Amino acid sequence: WFSDDGEGYDLLLANQDGLSEPRHIEIGESNMAWDVTWSPDGERIAFVDDDVRVRVVEVESGDITTADVGGTNLERGGMGLTWSPDSRWLAYSRSFPNNYRRVMAWSVESREALPLTDPLADATSPAWDRGGHHLYFLASTDLALGSGWANTSSIAADPTYAAYVMILRSDDPTPFPLRSDEEEVGREESEGEARGQAREADAAGGEEEPGEGAEEADVRIDLDGIQERIMALPMPVRRYGMALAGPKGTVFIGERVENEPGMTLHKFSMEERETDVFARGVSSVSISRDGEKMLYRSNGRWSVVGTARPPEPGSGALQVNLRMQLDRMEEWRQIFDEAWHYERDFFYDPGLHGADWNAVRRRYRPLVAFVRHRADLTYLLDQVNGELSVGHSYVGGGDYPEVERNEMGLLGADF
Repeated sequence: WFSDDGEGYDLLLANQDGLSEPRHIEIGESNMAWDVTWSPDGERIAFVDDDVRVRVVEVESGDITTADVGGTNLERGGMGLTWSPDSRWLAYSRSFPNNYRRVMAWSVESREALPLTDPLADATSPAWDRGGHHLYFLASTDLALGSGWANTSSIAADPTYAAYVMILRSDDPTPFPLRSDEEEVGREESEGEARGQAREADAAGGEEEPGEGAEEADVRIDLDGIQERIMALPMPVRRYGMALAGPKGTVFIGERVENEPGMTLHKFSMEERETDVFARGVSSVSISRDGEKMLYRSNGRWSVVGTARPPEPGSGALQVNLRMQLDRMEEWRQIFDEAWHYERDFFYDPGLHGADWNAVRRRYRPLVAFVRHRADLTYLLDQVNGELSVGHSYVGGGDYPEVERNEMGLLGADF
């Protein structure tokens, strides 16, 4: 995790039991981190920093490499960093001068960032198939310009996206070979024999353990002709916003449905060439490293379920009741320091409108010792922000005690 020690953010590593002393790794000129993700072999951690640099940390040595740089700071938190199953490639999307995003792959061995998709399509949300031979992603060819959000006559495009699969190796066959529509003679008999053989195998050696006999992924990307090896999944074009790899040969696609909360999560199977609705109202989702389990939040409730089939209503529900002990005085000091750092590191004008920012800190920080209520801290931070002489810079939020609220009725008339 990343933590502010009072002078800036460091990457901290510790055992999951929380009993060991954390190891600090400095992140250099980076001031903040988004999209933090471990490589499957545990040797590297990738993240996107405040200057939209894709950075890779070598866990053992602490060395940091800048793999690539995004197009705009709007991409922070949305580049979708994801490691290949063999930890040799890092995939993500970033924008180019035409404002379209392309799916990229950074090689651990060559240290090169390679564009994989067409420059005239807006491609995003890469997801490696666990078999190592395919890469899923979303792309739109009807993306359009829109006027700025602050304009009184704001016009925004509402693009739709299709789901695609990229065949990474030039010598691999298509995942969707042609199927004959002729009836297969003796099919029922062969299926019955297969079921009998499966029962005999179960009786002899039991069921195969998860992961047992699984083929180890070896990702190879043949760039020559790779854009001719991109195929659309047989799914309708809709307002998709997310792709996540499931078990080998499957991918989960998140769809934003109008007038419905959260996303509708679809599961697509390459073998069956079919899509099933897996869950609705999904606001957050994460899949285990082996693809067998999913943690997701739907309608405000967290659940852990298997990825093999859609979950039954209420299955895998988690009772989340987290409590923590807080030293309010220490918390308020940390909030003050971090707010000061935020303005120093993220204010649009490096000169901070002429303010001596170190002097501002020296003037106001001693007053934190006299804060006795969250509203006091908000007032103090407002004074700090005022030193910048800028509009649209606000202070809000925080933990306030619950108090009884009495609503007052007003006279009126129904027509």
